[in-house]
Amino acid sequence: MTTQLEPQEGLVVDGYRLIRPLGQGGFGVVWLAFSEASQSYHALKWVAGSQGTLETELSALRHFREVSQRLRSPNLIPVEHINLRPGALYYTLPLADGNPGNDPTNADWKPITLADYINQRKEEGNGMGTEQIISLFEPIARAAALLNKEGLVHRDIKPANILFFNGLPCLSDIGLLGRDGDSISMRGTPGYMPPSWFVESSGETDMWGLATTLYTMLTGQNPDKMGKARFRVPIGGSDFLSNAEQKEWKRLYKVIDKATDENPLERHLSLDAFADALTLPDSNFKGRAEANTPSSSDSKTKKSSKSAWIGLMMGLFGLIAWLIPLIGFFVVIVGAISAIKGLSTKAWFVSALALSLLTVCLILSIDNSVVGALNGLHGDYNDLISKIFHLKK
Repeated sequence: MTTQLEPQEGLVVDGYRLIRPLGQGGFGVVWLAFSEASQSYHALKWVAGSQGTLETELSALRHFREVSQRLRSPNLIPVEHINLRPGALYYTLPLADGNPGNDPTNADWKPITLADYINQRKEEGNGMGTEQIISLFEPIARAAALLNKEGLVHRDIKPANILFFNGLPCLSDIGLLGRDGDSISMRGTPGYMPPSWFVESSGETDMWGLATTLYTMLTGQNPDKMGKARFRVPIGGSDFLSNAEQKEWKRLYKVIDKATDENPLERHLSLDAFADALTLPDSNFKGRAEANTPSSSDSKTKKSSKSAWIGLMMGLFGLIAWLIPLIGFFVVIVGAISAIKGLSTKAWFVSALALSLLTVCLILSIDNSVVGALNGLHGDYNDLISKIFHLKK
């Protein structure tokens, strides 16, 4: 019978000596570990569970390690070593930036997370500016998008799972990683984990995690308050915001609203689209309120299409109006102007038909005018001849 291995201080596994726990999350415990071979400190994640579950996690971890080595993204933490024992899966990661100082042997030392930074700003009553928020958050959104393209879902994106390596934000705690399409039940952190209605409407797990993380960065609040207007206030209040900052704040809220919209058709098409929206100017981004508002270009198109139909109507009217030359010419001019405007729209064929009719009307009007003029001249000539013959008599 195989004995199940339990983590404890001083235990050595595969050349790594466990020193002390650093934290817990993602159904596992993170230990500070020392490599006897390289004489360096690392983070070792220890995950306990059934053998079947652990083998599934092992497959996802191996996939992630292959993907991260190939992509070489500075915002994805590389997995260094993986091993599976009866009832336990463990893997090592580089050690993140910590506090206080860079000495992990200090009993008070712990890795710095984005959650720690947000809490510090809350205690100081001084929120981050939108430029700083975007500079910290966009790399995480891009990293999640890279994973998504490779068929991997992080499943637990939140401020506490964003660490810093040499000052760069990195997506960590990959213990919940799974291949796209795997069951996500009972995985993730409440609030940052998507509700059932979102998942059942084809919502992406990591898009919800990104949106709620961005909300927490903006407000310092937990995601359960995200839908309440009174909790959409920056850390420290909105009085310190300039007009430009207030516009940026509202724009970022639109990014969140679009990501978590109840209507799947209104959401960002992908995690890349979500990341793009972070820096997209407000004039080019349609949030929830603007999604159904026609743009100025749409209005111009509709007006031009209307002009095409006006031109056709004038052409049809001109078929009758040509009998009266002056009216006929007026109809042709007005109709031609309207029809020409419509040539660059989807109703171009209507404009073409209108111009054809107007051309016929123009020819008929000219013909009618010429015939009328000749008839008039003929009548004057006859009158003149009659007068001459009358004088001779």
